[in-house]
Amino acid sequence: MGLKENLMKMSQGSSPIADYLHSIKSVVNELTLDGAPLDNLNLMMHTLNDLRSDFKEIAAAIRACDSVISFEEQYDKLMDHELTVPKPVLN
Repeated sequence: MGLKENLMKMSQGSSPIADYLHSIKSVVNELTLDGAPLDNLNLMMHTLNDLRSDFKEIAAAIRACDSVISFEEQYDKLMDHELTVPKPVLN
C-alpha cells in the first residue's frame, strides 16, 4: 500500500491525540522524503477527517478558520482540547 493510501486510511480510533498526530506526521515526513510533500490544506484535511467524535467541535472550528493553519498549530489546538475536554464514556 502506498503512503498516501496509508494516510487516507488513518483514524484516531481510541488512540491518544499525540499518537494519532505522530503517525500522521511520520507518513507526511516519508512523503516529503519521496518528493511528494503535502500542502498545509491537504495535511489539515487528513488530520481532521478521522478524529474521534469528541473532537468534532474543535475540528469544525479549525476548518472554519479564514486561513489554513500549520500542522504545529493543529497539534497545539488538538492537544489542548484533549487535555481540557472530558473524554466520552465508552460502553
